[in-house]
Amino acid sequence: MFRLDQVIGWQVGDSEGDEVKITVDMHYLPTLSVNRYKTALGITRHEVKDWMGQLAWVVQWALEISMKPPIKVRVEGEFKNKRSTPDLHNLHKVICDAVQDGLLIDDKHFQVEDGVSGIADPPRLRITIKGRVTGQDRGG
Repeated sequence: MFRLDQVIGWQVGDSEGDEVKITVDMHYLPTLSVNRYKTALGITRHEVKDWMGQLAWVVQWALEISMKPPIKVRVEGEFKNKRSTPDLHNLHKVICDAVQDGLLIDDKHFQVEDGVSGIADPPRLRITIKGRVTGQDRGG
């Protein structure tokens, strides 16, 4: 059974000109880090695969149009305290792989930037994706 328990919410909106953006709020998992997302055997952890699948699903089905490169991906977060705040760049691999699966665009075309981190409990991530509209309906 598919579930969206890691997704807090999402919003699709117009950006500037022919750009569109989607903002997705997701629960933060410490295992999303590039340093921890695989097991000792090199297998992606189950909870990370599940999280990635949920982000990809939201990106794919929330957008009814296609984007064309370059794609801008901004990562921001709120964490329990400063001590538990990760280096956001360590989350890029997992996030970009999931966004790639949702947009069907190779992540080599992504421009990734980090935003501001704040304090909140429970911890969460805000992922904002911007791209130009291709003019084609995705048929979703």
